[in-house]
Amino acid sequence: MRVSRPFQREVVHIGVAGVGVLDRTHPSTVDGAAEDGRWGIRTGQSRRPILADVDERPLVVLTLHGVAHSDDLGVQAFARHLATAAGTGGQPIIAGMRAFLEHRPQLAAPPWSTPPPTGYAAVEALAAAAGCTPEVIAHARGASRADLAGSAWILDPADGLPDLLELAVGRADVMVVAEPDDPATGPVLDALDLADRVTLTAAPPAGRPALVIDAAWTPNLAAARAAGQATALLDRFGTGDARPDLRAADLPGLLPGITAWLDRTLGGPA
Repeated sequence: MRVSRPFQREVVHIGVAGVGVLDRTHPSTVDGAAEDGRWGIRTGQSRRPILADVDERPLVVLTLHGVAHSDDLGVQAFARHLATAAGTGGQPIIAGMRAFLEHRPQLAAPPWSTPPPTGYAAVEALAAAAGCTPEVIAHARGASRADLAGSAWILDPADGLPDLLELAVGRADVMVVAEPDDPATGPVLDALDLADRVTLTAAPPAGRPALVIDAAWTPNLAAARAAGQATALLDRFGTGDARPDLRAADLPGLLPGITAWLDRTLGGPA
């Protein structure tokens, strides 16, 4: 059966490729999960050919929401809940959200001078400008994630994601980062057909060569850089944040750099 409740402590069947273990304390969870309470999903079998020793493979680590898919559906739900809460002052939140996501600034004047890194950050700024309190914003964020969980079946993977997964076959292990309490994570993994192809983690692990990809300059990217790992920023909204090793507006734009990094890390093209 598919993963429908991915954060319960149980053994579940994932797709048709094998068995996954979901356990907050199981020693096979990644990056010290047994010690600090984080969780992981490890698949029991793999459809990928083994071209390198598993223990020596580098890691390609990407954020689920914002990299593997755009997360625009969740952002739209976030804006809708906030606009409802703001009452008559809610229309600018919707207009500003559309202007930001669609790159159409003529729709609404933004309340920022530097573009926010993500749709969620943009909507939060719009809501604050409309007078929404932090408590209202937090409630709307949670409601939007529940909405995304219920609508995840309509999602498509981000452009370039299938190419990235194919690029990693036999050369790198792919890990996906998501918040353990996000109700959308399991349904989104199912919708993108990722459950039996990736390992799920709350944060990128240290101690192995890794390329960490995120849609904003997050603590995960900062920690990866500090650990000597490579970083890639999917800078969809042109923030120019920080100085990652790779930067592009979309995943296809990152693929040449990811390919070159894999070649260098593995000592030459596979």
